[in-house]
Amino acid sequence: MDKIQVAYTVLGSLGLILATLGYLIKYKKMIYLVAGVCKNDKRIKDKIGFASFVGGNVMVLGIVFFIGALMIYSNSEHKVLIETFLLLGLFMVFSITFRNSKKYINQEEKHGK
Repeated sequence: MDKIQVAYTVLGSLGLILATLGYLIKYKKMIYLVAGVCKNDKRIKDKIGFASFVGGNVMVLGIVFFIGALMIYSNSEHKVLIETFLLLGLFMVFSITFRNSKKYINQEEKHGK
């Protein structure tokens, strides 16, 4: 197995890990798996909504990575197109998460008031 195959195997494995983490956050409400958030964090207004939103986005990101790795294995002719799709998917999920996650955070607690 050459270095490229190893890299895409790691990408597929990362996708499975992210999808699993997203599932745990969204459906099992384990919001403490999100970096910087503890179980009884007072900064989060709606813990169920936050868990559903962030967990869903992490799960989608993991599925995109896993499917992208499978597509590269099965069809190496369009490798650049698939890699572009993965990067765009990554950018979209991060930007949507960053932009919309602010509604779940208490503004008073965020600014230390």
